[in-house]
Amino acid sequence: MNKIFTFISFLLPLFFYAQTTSDLEKELDQVKNLRAKDSAKIELLIKEIKNLIDIKENNQKDEILKQLKKEDSLNLVKRKQEIESYKAKTEGLPVIFQNDTLYNIYTALGPFQPTDRVAHDLSKIITVYNSNTFNKDSLKIVESENLVSLIYNNNILTSITDLDALWIGKSPNQLAKEYKDNIGNAIKKHQKANSFKFKLIRYGQLLLFIIALFILFQLINRVINFFKTKISKNDTFLANGIKVKNYQLFKREQLNLIIDKFFDVLKFILYIITIFSIVPLALKLFPQTSVWVDDVRIWLEDPLISIKNAIFNYIPNLIKIALIIAIGRFIIRSLKFFSIEIARENLVIKGFYPEWASPTFSLIRFVLNIFILIIVFPLLPGADSVAFKGVSVFLGVLISIGSSSAISNAVSGLVITYMRPFKVGDWIKTKSIVGVVIEKNVLVTRLRTFNNEDITVPNSSILNDHTINYSSIGKKKGLALSVRLKTRYDYNANIIEQRLIEAALRTNNITKDIPPYVLQVDFGDLSATYELNAYTFDPDNMFFTRSDLARNIRNVFEEANIKFVTTTFVELKTVDELTNSSNKTNKR
Repeated sequence: MNKIFTFISFLLPLFFYAQTTSDLEKELDQVKNLRAKDSAKIELLIKEIKNLIDIKENNQKDEILKQLKKEDSLNLVKRKQEIESYKAKTEGLPVIFQNDTLYNIYTALGPFQPTDRVAHDLSKIITVYNSNTFNKDSLKIVESENLVSLIYNNNILTSITDLDALWIGKSPNQLAKEYKDNIGNAIKKHQKANSFKFKLIRYGQLLLFIIALFILFQLINRVINFFKTKISKNDTFLANGIKVKNYQLFKREQLNLIIDKFFDVLKFILYIITIFSIVPLALKLFPQTSVWVDDVRIWLEDPLISIKNAIFNYIPNLIKIALIIAIGRFIIRSLKFFSIEIARENLVIKGFYPEWASPTFSLIRFVLNIFILIIVFPLLPGADSVAFKGVSVFLGVLISIGSSSAISNAVSGLVITYMRPFKVGDWIKTKSIVGVVIEKNVLVTRLRTFNNEDITVPNSSILNDHTINYSSIGKKKGLALSVRLKTRYDYNANIIEQRLIEAALRTNNITKDIPPYVLQVDFGDLSATYELNAYTFDPDNMFFTRSDLARNIRNVFEEANIKFVTTTFVELKTVDELTNSSNKTNKR
């Protein structure tokens, strides 16, 4: 029993120990599993944290890169805008080789200004050209840190910066390739063009052009002379010249001279056209003169193009001017028709005299022409130019200064016209001039005296002085021809009066409808003065009538043995004036 108890007591601790050990192992395994799981979680967490950190850093980097790109793009746009503004103000300096512009340089390179760069590049290109062993494939493009250079046999021909590329709007490499092609092609072209073979060909072509020019001149000369001779020797062509109605505008001899001048001018024009057609072709033969071709073309084309454009641009104004002038001429012709009808008395307007028709038409025509000129003047070519305005003002000042007397005469002529103091054909006296009116215009009046003298009297002089019209009243109421004479008191007054009236009745053109009469106008110490007044209705012959009257008085007085001293003059007197004069004499 004790042994069993002892055995059991020995086994129980072992049993509890084994059980405890297994529990511990289980717990350890659980702990290990938990640690493994925790480490896996930790690793996952660490990876997630690292991913988050990387994403954040990448996002930050992206933001930074975007910001940098944005700043770079803004800076680039700003620089481009600055360059564009500079381009508007600055012209690049061209690198010109053998009259060919290879490229332009706009910017400096370090201490070298654009002019220095142009001189450097051109000298290097000329050196390569003069080597006569040029190979285009030997041109190399070499990139360095800030430059792209074009090199030939270890010599730098030109260098391109980023700023140069920005000026052109291309990348440095693209610009370098363009420069390479331009330089290579230009050198090859001019080496070939300046070879001895091509020089001989060009001189031969030049000789052919000169020969062709000479042949064309001869051909033009012969053709022109042929037509000139053909027309001048043709007796049936305009044999009587050119006539416009009854006016001989050009005689046959004058036409021959005009035809000769026309053909000479035509020949000269054809010579000029031929020269300017061949010269550009000849200039293109040589590289040194080919650059002048454009200048010659500009010399020819610019004037012709400007003339053509001016003509085409002026056509609308020309149409306006033609319409304005056509309407104005129609109105003037209509007014002329009415003026002629009024002057012929076919059209009668109350209070408007026929002699007013012509001057009124002239006045209205003048006003209409001025009005048309005012409308047309702004439409004339060059009317807006300063020179045209200056010349117009100068001419206006000259006319206003020099035409003051003419304007005064013109106004006087209009006043005289509408006052109607005389008309053409009337015998008048103005100041001391007596004559018949042969012409009356706006400025002057022309008189023809009894001695057949033509006298021009300004209208202002006539208006400022009194005028006697012998014809206007003389044909209606009679013109009194007065003769004064002196006789001694030895002779009876009644006998003298009878003799004077007898002499008047003997005279032709002296009317008997108005009886002649005698007035005693003065008494002197030894003699008395008598005045004979006899009327005539033919004032146009008043000088002949007065001469006959004086001769008849002399004959009558010689028949009566009466001696006298006489003074005669012609005077226009109405019946009323003569009656008043007679009454005054009787009162004395």
